[in-house]
Amino acid sequence: MKTVTITQAKRGLSDLLAKEQQVEVTNRGRTVGTLRVFAEAKVDREKAKEAARGIRELARKIGAKPSKKHGATAEIRRLRDHGE
Repeated sequence: MKTVTITQAKRGLSDLLAKEQQVEVTNRGRTVGTLRVFAEAKVDREKAKEAARGIRELARKIGAKPSKKHGATAEIRRLRDHGE
């Protein structure tokens, strides 16, 4: 079992749990908790990214623009997915 500080856990929790099944969290040398992965995600990330690319391409082809209601959400997701 890997041991990390609270700061390390906060900085990279998703990456940490992707690599380890169980992580012990410490604060000033004392154990304050244990994190465990109970189930693997049933989502194929590559298929999801491919589907999102397809949706964006279709939107470009038909000239769709983000709605005022969901425009910011779409922009944030685009930035997240493409790292721009």
